[in-house]
Amino acid sequence: EEFRRPTRFTFSLRADGPREVWIGMGEGEEPWRSIVPPQRVPLDVDWTTHVLFADPAWMRGERFQSFRLFLWLGGNATSIEWQGVASHEMGPNEWPLSLASTPAAQVRYQASKDPTRVGVVPVEPGSAPFDAQVQVALPAIEERKLYRLTATLGSGEPRSAIVAVNQSHEPWNSLGLSRTVSLPLPVEDHVWDFEATASDESPRFVIALGGDKTPIEVGPISFREVDREHSPIIRTGEGH
Repeated sequence: EEFRRPTRFTFSLRADGPREVWIGMGEGEEPWRSIVPPQRVPLDVDWTTHVLFADPAWMRGERFQSFRLFLWLGGNATSIEWQGVASHEMGPNEWPLSLASTPAAQVRYQASKDPTRVGVVPVEPGSAPFDAQVQVALPAIEERKLYRLTATLGSGEPRSAIVAVNQSHEPWNSLGLSRTVSLPLPVEDHVWDFEATASDESPRFVIALGGDKTPIEVGPISFREVDREHSPIIRTGEGH
């Protein structure tokens, strides 16, 4: 098929015993070019839901004859089962998410009843908030300009999370937004205005979940510049 918009692919896997596999997406015919880089996932006897994001912007205008979901199974004789792939074309404010964790933590996707949202579970949350993260790449920002970030977030049980706009490289500093938020049941829109404390070509929005196993849901995210006249911001990093 031909991707016209960012698309989320959701599918479920299980095995007849503990094992790991690699999942990814690539060209369906030679030369087997990668579209979604492979990622390692643990499996066990219970069904787990997995998510892959594919964005035409990553392809830099390349055209592909066909696409395939790949499962790399080598090195383990344990059998696996899978349930069919569901695809969801993402709207303009639904951005591809990625998960990150330290060696002390493990985080994975799960299904949401709402196709515009994904669930995230810190299976092993570690001890510190940034041990388990959801990340979203943002467009470039400029120092001293004001920006508004809107994110649909929620949780099955009351919990808190840290939200931040950070550098995506060392020293991983905040770029003007960093705060602890309470996540409600059900989900709701959160809006933050902030002044960029530095210019950055590749900032990222981070939701830090470590230290708590409670799952969250992440929905549409939007990000835009706002002018000072229409922003309630008073001081750097503060707003509503």
